Amino acid sequence: LLSSNIKIDNFYLNNYFIGNISTYTAYQPLNKSLYMRGNLSYDYTQMMGTKLKYLTFDGIYYTDKKDSALDIDIEAQPFNLSILNPILKDIMTIDFAFLYGKGRITGPIDKPHITGNFKLTDSKIKTDYLNAYHKITGNIEVMPDQIRFDEMKIHNYNNNDQAGTLNGNIFHNNFSNMRLDFDISAKNLLALNTNPLINKDYYGKIYTSGTIGVYGFINNISIEADLTPKKNSHFILSLANASEVGENSFVKFTNLKDTTHEENNNNISGLQMNFVFNATPDLETQVIFNEKTQDGVKARGDGVIEMNINSFGKFEMNGEYIIRSGTYLFTLESIINKKFEIKNGSEITFIGNPYNALIDVTAGYTQKTSIAPLFPYDSSGVYKRRYPVNAQLSLKGKITSPEIQFNIDMPQLDVATKSKIDLLLSDKNELNRQFFSLLLLKSFVTPLQYANSGGVSAGNALAANGSEMLSNRISNALKGISNFVDVGVNYNPGAQNSSQQMELTMSKQMFNNRLSIDGSFGVNNNQTQNTSQIIGDVNIEYKLTESGKYVLKAFNRTNNNTQMTISGGPYTQGIGVGYKYEFNTLFHNRKKQNKQTNKK
Repeated sequence: LLSSNIKIDNFYLNNYFIGNISTYTAYQPLNKSLYMRGNLSYDYTQMMGTKLKYLTFDGIYYTDKKDSALDIDIEAQPFNLSILNPILKDIMTIDFAFLYGKGRITGPIDKPHITGNFKLTDSKIKTDYLNAYHKITGNIEVMPDQIRFDEMKIHNYNNNDQAGTLNGNIFHNNFSNMRLDFDISAKNLLALNTNPLINKDYYGKIYTSGTIGVYGFINNISIEADLTPKKNSHFILSLANASEVGENSFVKFTNLKDTTHEENNNNISGLQMNFVFNATPDLETQVIFNEKTQDGVKARGDGVIEMNINSFGKFEMNGEYIIRSGTYLFTLESIINKKFEIKNGSEITFIGNPYNALIDVTAGYTQKTSIAPLFPYDSSGVYKRRYPVNAQLSLKGKITSPEIQFNIDMPQLDVATKSKIDLLLSDKNELNRQFFSLLLLKSFVTPLQYANSGGVSAGNALAANGSEMLSNRISNALKGISNFVDVGVNYNPGAQNSSQQMELTMSKQMFNNRLSIDGSFGVNNNQTQNTSQIIGDVNIEYKLTESGKYVLKAFNRTNNNTQMTISGGPYTQGIGVGYKYEFNTLFHNRKKQNKQTNKK
């Protein structure tokens, strides 16, 4: 005869805390069975003074029945699935997952059959490689060799809105050789949430819609996904750590007299991810060339990119990314630090290793400056007025070492003046000289062919850079005052050939970024003529539809000398409606289309 009443406090399994165990058994000689009941509990006392029991069992073990030895009822109330963490190591981490329901254990003792219906009511689960936390709830059906998850709801943790739906199965053989087969339908799911400390080569935060498939054995998981990014997503690819890959020797020389050797273990744990990424302007993409100076490209665009990643270090990207808007931070020896606006239609093409990607980007830096230094012999003073000047650069070739070319464009000049300047800048050396002068001095310099006629003095150059540094400091301080509107200051001290100018810039996006307002207001003070002029340019754009297909625009801009002569006023106002439609094929074969329709 055998009976027992055993209590165990602070029980651990595989270094994981299980809790307190209480069991009672009594042998029944008539039917040769062992009656048992018990529970697993935490050290929490409930209102009635009893311990919080999260798993109870009650049943019989038949000692002389081989195939039907067990007949035990179990109840979870609730049971924390975090006990599975040792099995799921390096794949996912369960902080908590509370399971309610009832089940039954039958069959032989060496291979028990577990059945039951349970409900997952609350959880916090992290996908380790993606560092993304989710809350998963729903019904779970347990069968002897299968666990089924049916229409389970997925939430981004700490967010009440449903982000996706999960359906799938876990197949197993007595809880060994576990194989996953899951399908996830996402509509705003957090799919990536990493930082440079987790992965220094690529990181970011991406919300997506689309489909995700997770399948394979626990030690060799594959994830396949077709995803489209949603708002508030950003992805950073850092090229600052690019290095040559050295050869790895597959031949190891050992001491032949040494009789010891290690067994070859073929049970390699791995994770393979294959993503088709349908990029949209909702995703902000950043390519960093220099971590210290943050020299790189920050853009929004569209394209289809395939990504192949595994836990052994493989990372490949294939596809074309078309930039619709963005900036390029151009730095040179800590002297020049300018933010260029990227031209719509620039592109980055990925062909496997992301360090071998090809770039074709055109960007411009616009500022107002006088063109008088380019005409030192002119005495009329017509060139002293500040004009918008766009210093353009193009990057082409391998993304880690692109070829850079320069250009200068002045769209508001009249044809005659523009042709004179184009002729002057046709000399590549002069073009490069004027380009860097614009970036460094915020002004043109006297061309080399007129070098004896004077130019921008060192004092004016220092004043130009000092004023820009002061303007940037004031702008950064103003940004911290209000989250409602972006405010900036731009001050140009003026010189012999240009006017003193003070501008206040403001920009704001409202109504889910559908309404955009930006403008500059200020005073242009001509020191030579002792006159002042109010300046101001305002642009307003409203997306009539969320997709931005229909756009309403209005503007007020300052006229140049030619426009003032024609219009008779300092400003021009305008309003317009825009329509944008993107397509891959413009013309369709109607006859062929009708035949296909008839066949259907």
